[in-house]
Amino acid sequence: VPSWCQSTAEFIEWHRSVLESDHVSSQLHHWIDLAFGYKLTGEAAVSAKNVHLSLASKGSSVRRHGVVQLFTKEHPRRRTADESPRTNFSMGEA
Repeated sequence: VPSWCQSTAEFIEWHRSVLESDHVSSQLHHWIDLAFGYKLTGEAAVSAKNVHLSLASKGSSVRRHGVVQLFTKEHPRRRTADESPRTNFSMGEA
C-alpha cells in the first residue's frame, strides 16, 4: 500500500471513486475505441497513433497476436451522473 493510504480498503476505495468519477465516465469511450474498437486497426488506428509495432509489418495479422477488435463503430459516450435520468423510488407502504 502506498504511503498516502492508511489501509488497503482506503486504497481500493480511492481507486474505485476515481474510476467511477464523472471525468472517467465522460472519457471512457475513447479508451474503449483504442483498446477494443474501431481505432484498433486501419486508418483510424493510424490517425489515433494506435498502431501496434508488432502489427506494423506487412502480412502481420491482428488475430495472430492476441489483439481482438470487438467493435467496428465508435463506442457511445457514457452518461455522467448529471446527465443520467433521475429515478424517484417511493418508499410507500406495501
